[in-house]
Amino acid sequence: MRKQSGLFCALAVLLLLVSTVVPVAGAAKTQNVKNSILEFLRAENPSPDFGSVGGDWAVLCLARGGAIAANDAYASAYLTRVTAQVRAIAPTMPGATGALHRSKSTENARLILALTAIGQDPRDVGGWNLLRPFEDVDWIGRQGLNGVIFALLALDAHDYETQNATIRSQCLEKLLSSQTADGGWTLAGSNADADLTAMALQALARYRSKAAVSQAAQRGFDCLSAMQGADGDFTDQCETLAQVVTACAAWGRDPDTDAAFKKSGGSAWKALLSYALPGGGFCHRQGDGPDEMASEQAGYAIVAYDRFLNGEAALYDMRNVRLNTDADVSTTHGADQTPTTARPTNSQPTTAQPTTVQPTGAAPSATPEATASGGSLTPTTQGSAAGQPQAAVPADAAVPAGAQTPSAPKTGDTSAAVIAALTLSAASAGLFLLVAVRKKKGARA
Repeated sequence: MRKQSGLFCALAVLLLLVSTVVPVAGAAKTQNVKNSILEFLRAENPSPDFGSVGGDWAVLCLARGGAIAANDAYASAYLTRVTAQVRAIAPTMPGATGALHRSKSTENARLILALTAIGQDPRDVGGWNLLRPFEDVDWIGRQGLNGVIFALLALDAHDYETQNATIRSQCLEKLLSSQTADGGWTLAGSNADADLTAMALQALARYRSKAAVSQAAQRGFDCLSAMQGADGDFTDQCETLAQVVTACAAWGRDPDTDAAFKKSGGSAWKALLSYALPGGGFCHRQGDGPDEMASEQAGYAIVAYDRFLNGEAALYDMRNVRLNTDADVSTTHGADQTPTTARPTNSQPTTAQPTTVQPTGAAPSATPEATASGGSLTPTTQGSAAGQPQAAVPADAAVPAGAQTPSAPKTGDTSAAVIAALTLSAASAGLFLLVAVRKKKGARA
């Protein structure tokens, strides 16, 4: 009887350990800091409007972090304000195509991302189709690579289709051909810039299964790793780290455990956290007070990493967000450029669906990608910004050759899937032992 009681006690302890200690692993790393930054952004931006700081990025971060819902009062009020802005700006632009700036395509891209995050269709905002201007690659390119990068992120956010089927391939070719000799990307000059390199990698993640993209991305990550300091930091400013963390999450690489971004003095993730302030915000440079832009970028980087650890679709992969498609897109300005028959469904595509991402550096599953045709890249199904630098969920192909992929999750990095498997295994073992004990007891009786 004592042996049986001891067995049951041991089993109870085992189940308790598996079900209570292990689950804190993946989620606990980001949960507290995520909650703090989301609360900070919500408090600092009670009435977000169309804009790069204190507006669209804050809304995107809150929505992707689960702090606001599509139809709650906060999101609805934001939609009302940005709709008024679109109605005021769009008619004043040349050609009245729905562009919100003559040369900054990121104005449209940023708003498309924010609206998609709260489930609003950017093809009818006050009667204007914000996607139509992206038919013009010259307009996209007026802002340099920044415009190209966010054009891809915006178009790929919900697999938005364009009448001009070559837009994505042209943007991809522009990115690939603009890679610097040292492996990164820059707005000007010949030496890579850490911010733009990280942003370019975010846009390329959806096309990772193509050899040209995979190879370019590996060079990009190698370049970033070489630029990282021994303390884990890059340019001694929060925003750069935010872009690196977001890029790593987009490619299924852990910015805290990946050997490329874990230096002797700390990892990219820990370096980002060093900019966190007691009130929940983040500073631009060490010793500064709270900074809205730094807080917003750190915020969506934290959300991106949290989603990665929890096996959720990447920050900019919003294909499973249900869009409000009540409005008739055919009545909007520029409707001839985006036929209603080309509208995406309100659920994930039947093919190229993302799968659970394990925090081991492995790449998530398939997404729209480019196919090689005569040496050019042509997407098969589809695809910091406007004042702020900025990601989407990777495809089915493996991480670029040479990318760090830890062979097993480390303490504190176990995902929900691993936790569930361990719990199930423990429960099964317990059931087996219980049955065995009962059979043995019955035999003696």
